[in-house]
Parts: sequence; C-alpha cells; structure tokens
Amino acid sequence: RARLAPYERFLRSERDQARASLEPLFTSERYVALIRRFNRFVSAGPSQAQRRRHGGLLIGEAAPRRLTEESAKVIARGAKISDDSRPAKLHRLRIHCKRLRYQFEFFTVIYPQALADAAKSAKRIQDFLGEYQDVCTAKKRLKLYAKSPAARRAGPDQLIALGRLRQRQEENAKALRRQFPRQWAR
Repeated sequence: RARLAPYERFLRSERDQARASLEPLFTSERYVALIRRFNRFVSAGPSQAQRRRHGGLLIGEAAPRRLTEESAKVIARGAKISDDSRPAKLHRLRIHCKRLRYQFEFFTVIYPQALADAAKSAKRIQDFLGEYQDVCTAKKRLKLYAKSPAARRAGPDQLIALGRLRQRQEENAKALRRQFPRQWAR
C-alpha cells in the first residue's frame, strides 16, 4: 500500500483540480441566469398550447405508456450488448437504466405494487454496470498515471505495485464482463 502512495497523491491532485475547475461554473452569471429562467418556467406551468394538446390528460393515464416505451428501449439496448461491446456502450446502458429507475421510482406513488420491483431491478443492473464502469475508469487512471512524470520517477517497488494493481483491475473487468449476461437476465 505504501508503494502506491504516489499514485494516491496523483489521484487526489487530479480530483482537486477537477473540483477547482467546476467551482466557477456554479457561481457564474450564466448559471445563475439559467436557474432564474428555470424557476420562471416551472412557476408558469404548462403553456396554453400544451394545455390544448394534452387537455385533461392525467399523469396516471400517461405513465403506463411512457414507462412501457422507456422499458422497451432499455431492454432493446441491453439485448444489443455482446461480448465485443465496448465499455462505453455499457456505460450508456447504465445511464439509460438509471433514468428508467428514476421514472419507476417517481411513478411508484401512483403504482406502488407494480413498480417497486421494477425500480429495484433497474437499480440492481445500474449498480452492477456502475461497478464495471468504476473498474474501467480505474484502468484508465492507471494508464494516465503511467505516462506522468511522477510515474517515470517511480522506483521498481512502486512499478511492481502499479503493475499488480493494473492486473487486478483487468481481472475485475473481465470477471464483471463475464457476469453481464446473467445479471442482465435477472
């Protein structure tokens, strides 16, 4: 573990730089104006055109169609995942699963019995795909670090430890990837 301390410092520095670059975005005039416009939009409610288009449509009437359509899209995306699929494709599937899960959770107020299990199932696959994404990200970070000046100054003990860590991440990625068909079927 001590041999990987320089790598840990590298990751902390990278995180701190990312945080520092985000902070000005959330205090910028552009962001403040966006929040103001969004609040006005929400407060105004539906436009006259939307009211004419949807009339007295109730959320309970729209929800089943919406959830059925979104579920079908996610299922179709998952069915297209093959052994050759790139990690980015699985990451996009994770994002779609997350959005579907949020929709299930939102509508459980109206359909608690029908959607609770669906929300749990979507969360399970989202968490699984998240774990796979974490391993893929760790592999990328190790590769980036290997090109850094700090890694070039590393002694043999640190290089061995980094090699073992990278090997472990490769093994984890392969193991998770092999589990995908079974996890998806669940």
